Amino acid sequence: MIRPGKFRIACTQAVTYALRAASLLLLLIGAAAAQTPAGTSSVGDAVENALRRGQITLPGAHPFHLQAHISAEGNSRAEYSADVEEYWVSPSKWRRAVKSAEFSQTLISNGDQLSEQDTGDYYPFWLHDLVTALFDPLPMADQLKRMRAPLEVPDDSVKSNSCLNVQAKVGIAPAQNTLGYAFCFGGKGGLLQSVTTPGYHARFADYQKFGDKMVARSVTAEFGPLTIDAKITELKELAAPDETLFAIEKPTPTSEQVRSTQVGEDIARALAVNTPA
Repeated sequence: MIRPGKFRIACTQAVTYALRAASLLLLLIGAAAAQTPAGTSSVGDAVENALRRGQITLPGAHPFHLQAHISAEGNSRAEYSADVEEYWVSPSKWRRAVKSAEFSQTLISNGDQLSEQDTGDYYPFWLHDLVTALFDPLPMADQLKRMRAPLEVPDDSVKSNSCLNVQAKVGIAPAQNTLGYAFCFGGKGGLLQSVTTPGYHARFADYQKFGDKMVARSVTAEFGPLTIDAKITELKELAAPDETLFAIEKPTPTSEQVRSTQVGEDIARALAVNTPA
């Protein structure tokens, strides 16, 4: 994820975390519909249920204060370590601080205004992936909710789960490959277990009760030989929010906010040949 003023197109790995392409969405729907019906819940219903039960940033959720620490398993190097803190009142009123050795960000959302303060021009992919997983575990939920194909989701066992697995062919001939997409639900009540896509992946574990939610206190993702884990060290109800935390003196223009975009292979190849500064 790169500041637009420096470089407006991120590489293919640092994609927007949503299944935007209509062709890919149709592929997902077609593949799911071709499966033999094995249960009573549709893919869309399974997604709705998992988020309703486990996502703490949905409208109507309890205000909270969260702290999390991110680190690489078996690796003490500072470049793979970060701390995250969030004060959350509603989807339009929250404050988030992300601090790592090479990149830090403070976001404040208040109504239709957003304040963003960054140190460093590059938001590391591994860090953005895990921060996203903590607060928006299924970024492509809107696309998945449209899928009405049946999916068996166990609701009475912590040892089994059900997955939607899809493969999509990518690349430009003759250099083509197949990418996998997987969305797994299970545990008691069909909680989200894991997500695997080319641009976003996470495994959710150690679910504990918070208000009327079951929240994964551990989120893990693999990046090549590294396994990086985000552990929630504190999650408590925010009974009396300090309004000064959400005060915005000067909103940040969109052109100065860190953003990412998905590009096709033809653009990626052109950027590899003529790399911008």
